[in-house]
Amino acid sequence: MELNQNESRKKLHKSDKNGSKLFLTELMINIFFFAVVAAVCIQCFSTANALSRESKELTGAINVASNMAETYRIWDLKEDTLLNYFPCGKFESDDVFSVNLDENWQGCKDGNEKKYELTLRTVSDGKILNATITVGNTKKTLYELEVKKALR
Repeated sequence: MELNQNESRKKLHKSDKNGSKLFLTELMINIFFFAVVAAVCIQCFSTANALSRESKELTGAINVASNMAETYRIWDLKEDTLLNYFPCGKFESDDVFSVNLDENWQGCKDGNEKKYELTLRTVSDGKILNATITVGNTKKTLYELEVKKALR
């Protein structure tokens, strides 16, 4: 009887070792699975954040360009009209008007706050005044809008 008890203890001890090995293997597989899923989720969130930033930037550029297009429609070829709506703007030449914009799409005179630039370029063929409105940052053009206006 004593022999049977020793054998059963040895078998029980062996099954405990096998059970703990199985548990550790299963735990490692679960940790690996969650690490892979976490990496995929982080990449998805990172991509979504980048797309959100780009979309916000494009929306701001479209709004500013549309405002400039509406101002251009009522522009009577006098400097005062554009400067009333865009007081931080300046005429770089007779046919180029530009405005420095900060990160909130507000005009700024200080070059240190400049994040975007809004530019209006005009070309006249005698009867029609064509304009190209460009909004960009230091790296690239974000939005470009073509506008035509009949001269009176």
